[in-house]
Amino acid sequence: MHDLFDIDHDNYVSTSNPIIDINKNPHIKNKTILIVGDGLFGTWPDNNEPPATWVSFNQDSPNILFFGVDPIATDSVMYDYLTREGSFDPKSEDVLILGAQAGLGVHERWNNNNDKEYTAIDYVEIDDDTGLCKGCVIQERTRRFFLLSRNRM
Repeated sequence: MHDLFDIDHDNYVSTSNPIIDINKNPHIKNKTILIVGDGLFGTWPDNNEPPATWVSFNQDSPNILFFGVDPIATDSVMYDYLTREGSFDPKSEDVLILGAQAGLGVHERWNNNNDKEYTAIDYVEIDDDTGLCKGCVIQERTRRFFLLSRNRM
């Protein structure tokens, strides 16, 4: 199966992907799933080396966790962070495009590397060190938890 979604393999085609087929199964598609993406450490451009610092994070580790219930939107945000670090083969975005076309979620790219704004993805960025939340109104702050609402104005 890996030969079918490895963009460098001869069996790869951009119009189908077994991961999409698996996720279209109603036993998966019709469930609410919490997607957690681990961006705490990473290596560039593949995962065959020890974790390294990233240019786009001021020569530090990314130190990011991603949470979402839309697998395509969550992966799209992670994809934007990865492409900010360097370039990818354009075929690596195929699975996100196919997933959106199959109704598995929303795919779009952010407007630019600084503003990181989306029109269809409800992206909220929270800085755990400062408590700052881009686009949010903090309703209540306790010692370790935040109750947030998305500022839509």
